[in-house]
Amino acid sequence: MSETKAYNFSVEGMSCSHCLSKVREVGLSQFHASDIAINLDSGTVRLDIEGEFDSDSFIGSLKELGFQAHKQATEKDSRAIKSKSHHMLARIGVAGACAGNIMLISFALYSGADISEFFGILSWLTFLLFCRS
Repeated sequence: MSETKAYNFSVEGMSCSHCLSKVREVGLSQFHASDIAINLDSGTVRLDIEGEFDSDSFIGSLKELGFQAHKQATEKDSRAIKSKSHHMLARIGVAGACAGNIMLISFALYSGADISEFFGILSWLTFLLFCRS
């Protein structure tokens, strides 16, 4: 006997019990799901299927009924996306801090400060920025 796997989808356009019954019928009759969990509030559908399953075929069947469906990311995909997002957020923070410092130095130079005072700071800042890349 094969192992039961859960497949999660977000489905747009489900708003009533008639929509729910149409989606349930597709899952049970065409794809032989052992269990279907449908949440109208969040617009999510979880199918528990034993054996082979073609998610694109399920999405196509729902599209024929007038629903827009998308496969939801798995937990592993979500962790990878969060990791990338965290890395990008750190890079944006560093870029923002550097931009703020450059604006402060520019303001000081514009208001008449001696450039020799800031030449060493700007040289090290440039060195650090280009070594980081």
